[in-house]
Amino acid sequence: MHDDPDTRISTAQREQALRELVRHLGTGRLDLDEFDRRCARATTATTGPQLAELFTDLPASEPDAPPERTAGALPVFLGASGCWLVVIASVAATSGEVRWLLLVLLLPGILLLVARGR
Repeated sequence: MHDDPDTRISTAQREQALRELVRHLGTGRLDLDEFDRRCARATTATTGPQLAELFTDLPASEPDAPPERTAGALPVFLGASGCWLVVIASVAATSGEVRWLLLVLLLPGILLLVARGR
């Protein structure tokens, strides 16, 4: 990229500026009217300094951080599976069927593999 302020910018650079403006709108730094005005200017900008003017009063964007892992449905799934293990163990104990007991022994291993894979 050239440092010459008269060098024309690309469509990709305009699109990146629009994404940054959307990010600032999402954080509440811009209201809808200001966002619209800046987007209009970004789409018609032809040089880097014209784009830079749109961000002089906004903080530099931070690089995208990896999404935080949340507990999500996995603990619920494991809790429900624990309940099913009790039910299956009860059926195995009352029916005398060995195949039910095998299911009880295999299910925790499968759940651990699923949990580690996430």
